[in-house]
Amino acid sequence: MGEALLRAVGQEPDLVHALTPREFDELATELFQRQGYTITPQTRDGGKDLYLAKADSFGSFLYIVECKRYAPDNPVDVGVVRALYGVAQHERVTERSR
Repeated sequence: MGEALLRAVGQEPDLVHALTPREFDELATELFQRQGYTITPQTRDGGKDLYLAKADSFGSFLYIVECKRYAPDNPVDVGVVRALYGVAQHERVTERSR
């Protein structure tokens, strides 16, 4: 992901709506990596786009992310959130392990 694109979206957030779904996923990946998350191999099935891992003084944590870029007048449906919650429960994400 180019530094120029990150700057452009930072200055004009509405540009995110011009990105392809793949570009949007790549932007999300880059932003999470810059926050110290390790991105594990991506998957396109099972209701998740990214696995994130991060270790800190509290332990090691695994998160899942479903990237959605809907139009401003079309909010993410609660069904998407419920489905992601179900995947999180099934995969036991955010479990603490030392």
